[in-house]
Amino acid sequence: MPRYFNSLRTRLNCLVLLAVLPGLGLTLYAYTKELQLRKADGVAEIVNGDGIPRLYAFRSLSNLPQVNAYMGIGLSDKAPFAIAERNLQRNLLGLAMIAAGAIAILWIGSDVLILHWIRRFTHAIYRLAAGDFTARMSLEHIPEEMRQLAATFNSMTKSLASQIAQRNQVEGDLKKANERFQLATAAVNAIIYDWDLSKKTITRTQGLFDVLSYSTTEADSTDNWWFERIHPDDQKYARTYIAQVLKSASADFSLEYRIRNRDNHYIYVWEKGLIVRNTDGSAVRVVGSILDITERKQAEAAVSQMNVMLEQQVQERTAQLAATNQELESFCYSVSHDLRAPLRHITGFAEALAQQLERNGAIADVKVNRYIEAIQSSSERMAMLIDGLLTLSRVGRKQLVEQPVELYSLVETAISLVMSQVEDATSRAIEFKVGNFPTVRGDPTLIQQIFINLIDNAVKFSHHAQPAIIQIDSLPDRTLFVKDNGIGFQMEYADQLFGAFQRLHSQRDFKGTGIGLAIVQHIIHRHGGTIWAESHPNQGTTFYFKLGLVVED
Repeated sequence: MPRYFNSLRTRLNCLVLLAVLPGLGLTLYAYTKELQLRKADGVAEIVNGDGIPRLYAFRSLSNLPQVNAYMGIGLSDKAPFAIAERNLQRNLLGLAMIAAGAIAILWIGSDVLILHWIRRFTHAIYRLAAGDFTARMSLEHIPEEMRQLAATFNSMTKSLASQIAQRNQVEGDLKKANERFQLATAAVNAIIYDWDLSKKTITRTQGLFDVLSYSTTEADSTDNWWFERIHPDDQKYARTYIAQVLKSASADFSLEYRIRNRDNHYIYVWEKGLIVRNTDGSAVRVVGSILDITERKQAEAAVSQMNVMLEQQVQERTAQLAATNQELESFCYSVSHDLRAPLRHITGFAEALAQQLERNGAIADVKVNRYIEAIQSSSERMAMLIDGLLTLSRVGRKQLVEQPVELYSLVETAISLVMSQVEDATSRAIEFKVGNFPTVRGDPTLIQQIFINLIDNAVKFSHHAQPAIIQIDSLPDRTLFVKDNGIGFQMEYADQLFGAFQRLHSQRDFKGTGIGLAIVQHIIHRHGGTIWAESHPNQGTTFYFKLGLVVED
């Protein structure tokens, strides 16, 4: 029985037992004590004497309660999983072989489908890194997974190329601007500087050598280096002025001073600075230029000296002219005064001769009568010339008595005086239009003489107008004028109007001496004013004049 069980156990790799109660008188082989003690159906893990753990299944052999017999089968705990383990190993080996094949396929495919495009990406990136901004990825036949990446790369390189082109353009413009700046600073012989106020340092251009003969390496970058070389007489002013400007709200400043160059000679410079301020208004930086103006200052000094000399010469010439004019006026006055007596004698003897001849009947001779009339008319004209010269002389010698002058009443008086001397005043139609005048400051006697002469001139040269219209008025800018509707004149002769003894019309047509307008101009010039005329033949004449003395409101 035990041999049979052992054989069965060996074949089944398990243990089969048959056990009965000892009270039956049967002696059976029992492998373990635990099996003998087993009293019910079920499964249990039991370690026998051989030390091998097994799984046992128990089953009762009888339904009789008095029969306590069981059958048990024991298996090693590894036996149920041996087949599964073998199947698992075979399956895992198959999966490993499939995976290896898949990896090999993927490796070969990836080299064709992915690594090829990655190499193309790498090549494009190398071109981009080398500065070729035309590098692009072709989107033809590219896998969809990499199309977006390639499109992004192309967009990036295009944008980068545009930015690089713009940067190159800006760099080129900056280079050209810098070249122009260098040429400009060299041309104007100037120092361009950048003054950092917080660090108290100054950066200067190569113009430092051109202006002061210092190289940029020889010059100290501190601001004190510059201030110490300013002329002692200008240093305090320069420091104080710049300090005040920096504390103020000014945006810039300029000043002139003298500074010592490398040869210990002082030159004149002109400095112009632009102040850079922060948000609170404090000055943090100054950018400016310094020009060498030594030649200009020397020229100004020469011009100033020349002006002094010219002024002195002008004063001397003016004094000489004044003395000459005084002598001429005195001479004219003396001659005119001295001519009066002989002229009176001529006039008197001509009248006496006419009376004597009339008594003797000789006056009836036409020739004798014409001779006597010629003597009388010439004497009368000579008397008028002498009176004109005396008036012109008095105008030049008379001291101006400046006072406010109300012109309206003065003009009315002048009209009355002129009309009292007009021979045919009663037979002529003359209309005077007198406007409003400002109150002026000047010599009333001389100003009245201006209006007398101009009104007399207008009455005389409008003799043929019916009626003669003479307007005396003023313009808004306080220009005074006398206007007539007389015969007028051609403007090409206007420069001859105010010369002494100058006439634009014959003595036969219009009486006069040619001194009246010269007297008017002389009086106006003495008042610091000007006079001019506008006219057209047969359209009248207008004389405009301004008095240069202060006009009172």
